[in-house]
Amino acid sequence: MTTHAGLPAPGPQIYWCIGLYASGSTWLFNAGKKIAAASGLGAGLVSCFVTNKPELVFPAGTVTAIVKTHETDRAAADTLAAQSEAIWLSIRDPRDCIASLMMYQDCTFDEALEMTEDAARFCLLIQHHPRTTLFQYEDNFFDDPATLDAIASSFRSNLKAADKARIYAETRRSAVEAYIKTFPHVPTVVSQPEAGHFVDLDTQWHTHHVGRDGEVGRWRRLLTAGQAGVVNERLADAMIGFGYRP
Repeated sequence: MTTHAGLPAPGPQIYWCIGLYASGSTWLFNAGKKIAAASGLGAGLVSCFVTNKPELVFPAGTVTAIVKTHETDRAAADTLAAQSEAIWLSIRDPRDCIASLMMYQDCTFDEALEMTEDAARFCLLIQHHPRTTLFQYEDNFFDDPATLDAIASSFRSNLKAADKARIYAETRRSAVEAYIKTFPHVPTVVSQPEAGHFVDLDTQWHTHHVGRDGEVGRWRRLLTAGQAGVVNERLADAMIGFGYRP
């Protein structure tokens, strides 16, 4: 697309939500969308989940794009790192990420390890990016109203008290679970390969998000000593880089 002057039209302003699995990244993604709309960015606002560079395409008229990833290809990660106005990075003890994948998504240990290892690789790449804001699961950022202000600052916006209270209420675990229960009537919900598993393409909430308790340290009783040792070895760079003690 070009402007009337023959110059390339400016691309949308991109906000990148990236995180380890089970680290609160879907909460950040949805809070970011709600805050963008409340900040006057609702017109031309799109959001998407991306796994590779070819998927990093936005429809005509997009002004603001909020992109969610876990692991992706390097081309998409490099593009997002270069072009994002802000990056919201959520992390969690990788051992608890793996335990959560095993408990709530029926992953085997090997599957959960590989998924966490792949996601951690990209999280480490942008951890110290100048436009990255880090959110640590163990700080319960998703239950802290101040997190909404931190996200709003990415849009150079100050939330009105009423909008902040509304968005906080809409992002409580009980509200999210109530929404997931309406999935049979939501047009953007599609089935997943796993039996009985559905995802809302608009919010990225999955049926497996229901019933979680947010336990910290679950890995101590769910992983064997041998499995924990494998995680410590395979994810040593991530453990140390994110400040978790192997």
